[in-house]
Amino acid sequence: MIMNYFNNNLLRLVIVSVLMLLSFNSFALVRCHFVGGNTEGSETVSFGDIIIQRDAPVGTVLRSINLWQRYLSHGNVADCPRTGGYLPLIDVGAEFTRVTFNGEELFQTGIPGIAIRVRAINTNRMPRTSGTWCTASDTTDRWCARYSWGYESNSIELVKIGKTESGSIKSGEVLIRGFTNGEGRVFTTNLTASKITTVACSVINTNIQVNMNPANATDFRKNSGVAGKTDFKIDLDCDASTNVNVTIDPGSAGAENSANGILKLDNTGGQTASGVGLQILSEGVPVQFGRPKRIGTTGTDGAYSVPLQAQYVQTGGDITAGAANASATFTMTYQ
Repeated sequence: MIMNYFNNNLLRLVIVSVLMLLSFNSFALVRCHFVGGNTEGSETVSFGDIIIQRDAPVGTVLRSINLWQRYLSHGNVADCPRTGGYLPLIDVGAEFTRVTFNGEELFQTGIPGIAIRVRAINTNRMPRTSGTWCTASDTTDRWCARYSWGYESNSIELVKIGKTESGSIKSGEVLIRGFTNGEGRVFTTNLTASKITTVACSVINTNIQVNMNPANATDFRKNSGVAGKTDFKIDLDCDASTNVNVTIDPGSAGAENSANGILKLDNTGGQTASGVGLQILSEGVPVQFGRPKRIGTTGTDGAYSVPLQAQYVQTGGDITAGAANASATFTMTYQ
C-alpha cells in the first residue's frame, strides 16, 4: 500500500510538470517556495487616454510606465533548489502578438502604427531569463524583486512605429514574472484598455492668392524700407487639441534672404520691379524659410486659421517700378 501510494503521487507530479512546460501559467510554485510572506501577486496599470499628433516622428515614445517600483517592495521573493535549473523568467501574454520595429521586438496594441515596448533584463526580446540570485547556499538559490527580474529596468512604453489611427489599446498580461521549467508565476502586470486619438487638420484651400496692397517708391523711404503690408491666412479644418505648425519655402524664383523670409520676385521680363523683395511674416516677425513655425494648439473641432502677413522690403539699390509678384509653398504639420 505504501509503495502504490508513492507511485501514484510520483505519476501525478510528472504529469503536472509536463503541463507546466507547455505554457507560462498561473499554477502555484511546486519545487520553489515563496519567502518573506510573499504570494503570487498582480497589479493593473493603464497608459490612460492619449492624443497623438498625426505627424509625430516615427519612434516617438508616447507614454511610459515604470513597473519596478511597486514590485520592489516584495523584497526576497522565493527560494528554489539549485539542482532544478529554475531561473527567473519574464514574458508577455499571448494576446500581445510580436511585431519587429528597427530590429526590436515590440508588441501590437490593436491600433495601426502603435506598439508596446517592454523593457526587462537589459533587452525587450521575450521571453527572457535571469541568473542573478540575491543569496545562495549549497542547495538553494534565493531570488529577489530588486535584482532577479530585471533590476530597475522593468517598464512599458507606447511607441509610434508608423502611420497611426485612433482606437483602443487592447488589455491583457503585459508583463509576467515567474520561473522556468513550468514552475509558475510570482507577479503579473495587467494592462487595461486606453483610448488613443490621432489628431490633424485639413487645408481648406491649397492655392492661396494674396492681393498685395499697392506700394510706391516713396513709401519705402517713409517706412524704413518696407511697404504694402497685407494680411492673409491659411484656413484649416482641425481636430481638437491639434498642434499646428507651418513651414514656408520659396517658390521657383528662390529666396533673397531665407533667414529673414524674403522672396525674390518672379521674373516677368522688363516689366519686373527691381530693388525689392517680398517678405512673409508671422505675428509681425519674419519667418525662416524651411523651418517649421509653431502656430498654436486648437481648442475645439472645426475651423482654425493661420494668420500671416506679406510686405515689400527694399533689398538694396534704387527701386524701379514694375510687377512685383512672388510665390511660396506652405506645408502644414501636426506634431
